[in-house]
Amino acid sequence: MNFEPELDSDERDRLRNWVDGEVPDGGVPDDFAERVAARMQPVVSPRVRVRTEPPSWTAWWIGMAAAAAAILLALSLFAGGRTATGGAAHDDLEALRLAANALLSRQCTPCHDGAAPASEPDALAVFDLADSQWYADMSDDHLAFALERVGAGSDATELAGFRRYVSAELAHRGAGLTPGQ
Repeated sequence: MNFEPELDSDERDRLRNWVDGEVPDGGVPDDFAERVAARMQPVVSPRVRVRTEPPSWTAWWIGMAAAAAAILLALSLFAGGRTATGGAAHDDLEALRLAANALLSRQCTPCHDGAAPASEPDALAVFDLADSQWYADMSDDHLAFALERVGAGSDATELAGFRRYVSAELAHRGAGLTPGQ
């Protein structure tokens, strides 16, 4: 299919001169451009998309950036969900620490209470219930030993609660977190 309009030789010459910037002395008639455009119009179908500028990589980069942003958003939402779960586990651990502190305060005072006049320096080196982070200095072995000691003077419910605390504390430490986080 030929998309070039049919021009007579005189119009072709004037068009070439006009494009080259060499207008004949008589000049180009005012209606010349309109006549050329009118002859071109029927050739271009409304269904044919005419590109007026070269393809741009900008659109491709914008698409890639949007895809990367969508992936990052999905990953952050996924990680956020894990953090929220970790936050709930942290709240549970804090509740278990409070319950364990109450039980230890009943059974281990005055030796492990730095505020008590009868406190023992060796006992305070293991843990001090007067300290808000009393569990931070306890090693894994100290936790296991405390479980044995608490078991001797507690009922089954208290012992089960303390056992849950020790398990949660050890799991927390195993996750590479420092006590108090």
